[in-house]
Amino acid sequence: MKGALSDRSLLSVAIIDLDDFKVINDHYGHPAGDRVLQNFAIEVSRQLRRTDLFGRLGGEEFAIFFPQTGREQAAGLIESILSSASVSKTQADQPRWTFSAGIDECGFDDTLSDLISRADAALYRAKRKGKGRVELAGSHSLTPA
Repeated sequence: MKGALSDRSLLSVAIIDLDDFKVINDHYGHPAGDRVLQNFAIEVSRQLRRTDLFGRLGGEEFAIFFPQTGREQAAGLIESILSSASVSKTQADQPRWTFSAGIDECGFDDTLSDLISRADAALYRAKRKGKGRVELAGSHSLTPA
C-alpha cells in the first residue's frame, strides 16, 4: 500500500460501516453482534481478490484497500458484496445485516490520510441517505434511493 502511494499507482479505498450495529447488539446481545461481525468478515473475505487488503478499523467499521483499482471498479466490487449480503441466508436466530460504504481513489498528491478522509466523508454521506448504500467521494450515490 505504501508503495502504491509512493509510486503513484492506482489505489482505491472503501470505508465500510455496518448499519444499525448498536441496535443489533442491544436487541440480540453482544454475542450475536460478534457473530454478525464474523459473518460480515467471512462474506467480504470470500469475494476479495488476492491483492486486496481488508481490515477492521474498530467497532463496526472496516477498510478495504484495492491496489491497481479505480474507484468505479472498487465500487463494483463493494456493490457485489452488498448484493450478496442482502440475499445471504442467515439462521432464524441471527440478525440480518447490511452495510454502507464510502469509496475514493488516490490522487497524485494525496496522502493516505487524505484518501481515507474522503472515503470516510463519502461513507457518512451514504449513512445520511439511508442503509445499504455506496457513495463515491465527490460524486453521487451508486445505490438507488
